[in-house]
Amino acid sequence: MASGDFVLAATWHPAFCEIQTKKPECAPTPKPANPGTGTAQERSPAQGQGFALHGLWPQPRERAFCQVPAGERAHAEEGRWSRLPALELSADTRQRLTVLMPGVASHLDRYQWSKHGSCQDAAPEDYFRAALDVLEQLNASAVTGLFAAHVGERLEIGDIRAAFDGAFGPGAGKRVGLSCREDLIVELRLGLRGQPGAASLGDLLRAAPVQALGCEGGYVDAPGRALR
Repeated sequence: MASGDFVLAATWHPAFCEIQTKKPECAPTPKPANPGTGTAQERSPAQGQGFALHGLWPQPRERAFCQVPAGERAHAEEGRWSRLPALELSADTRQRLTVLMPGVASHLDRYQWSKHGSCQDAAPEDYFRAALDVLEQLNASAVTGLFAAHVGERLEIGDIRAAFDGAFGPGAGKRVGLSCREDLIVELRLGLRGQPGAASLGDLLRAAPVQALGCEGGYVDAPGRALR
């Protein structure tokens, strides 16, 4: 995909499911036999083993539904995501997406493509592969380790930004904002500039504009356990 400005929205799935309890992707799932083992693709955000892909959003945020037919846009905006066109993806990318974007169960992938993917030049296969590549770099970093070590505890934006600086180079943390609800950290918003999937996450972060803080901090939720 082409270079540009993007925001990677990476969800802490347990917190999302504390709030969206009826979503299909929030149904109880069996715990893995060996938590924390396996490849990054095999680790499940649904079990709090990393961040989940929400979306990769071309900037500015107002760029949305680019040349999308009115009927398709209506389905997207009114929540009829199953009626959106199916995406042509390879078996490997589909498997990765199913693990790392639990929202596929709600057809979140179709919605993200219609709203955001339509505003860049890559095909769905390349667009989602690039997004997954960036997410996997995040999940393999000490940032995810920070969250895993503080489940049930509160993290502040300063702690999170410092972890990004340590993992991805000085200044990377300023490109990260938080989204919180009900005192839970629900999502990281990573500002990126460059070519996702081709450049490293550190390079993409450090080249991007500084991001707004969002919320100042919140609790790190655990799978299946209410903190509220």
